[in-house]
Amino acid sequence: YYHCDEILRDAFYVDAERHPSEKIVFVTTISAFLYKGYDIVLKTANILKNMIGLEFEWRVYGYVDTVVAQKKSGLHPKNVNVRLMGLASAEQLQEVLLYATAYIHTSYIENSCNAIGEAQIMGCPCIACNVGGVSTSIENNVSGYLIPSNDIYQLAYKMDYLAKHPEEGKSFGRVGKIAARKRHDKTSIRNRVLAIYQDVLAYENEEKKC
Repeated sequence: YYHCDEILRDAFYVDAERHPSEKIVFVTTISAFLYKGYDIVLKTANILKNMIGLEFEWRVYGYVDTVVAQKKSGLHPKNVNVRLMGLASAEQLQEVLLYATAYIHTSYIENSCNAIGEAQIMGCPCIACNVGGVSTSIENNVSGYLIPSNDIYQLAYKMDYLAKHPEEGKSFGRVGKIAARKRHDKTSIRNRVLAIYQDVLAYENEEKKC
């Protein structure tokens, strides 16, 4: 097995300065699959709004299949401050991550996560469910928060805490940005890909000699 990190979309390599909004804005990118956790978004937003009383907006980007999650939870996005933004370009996501309070990743199943990498390289603090390969991108309490999968109460608490303690978010953002720049460095990844192919070809040639 070989390990090789991934190159992000070009828009995220722009060295832009963050300008967090005075308004609390959470961002999530998601797809139609149920395991991406749209139900977690709705249930957590409900706690934030109706139990904690936080004033916020949660922007969800991507194609979202809303039917099952909304029926299961009994919640409508408009009633819990969730805005379905639809598909967005890399440039649009780059811009929103520069002023977002935090990026939230709700997936139940994940490998290495480019969405987290995109948020981190923009200096945006991240909170994510601790599943799959997510812990290889976020160091808990150092570059973000890792939450047990589907623990909506802990997720809501950490989101509320980060919203009310912006210095913590700045610290997470700085550490995450340094880590993401190293992890997604184009030159290092290109060299690693070439080294992997050279190693595989060398092994193939040795096998043929035998």
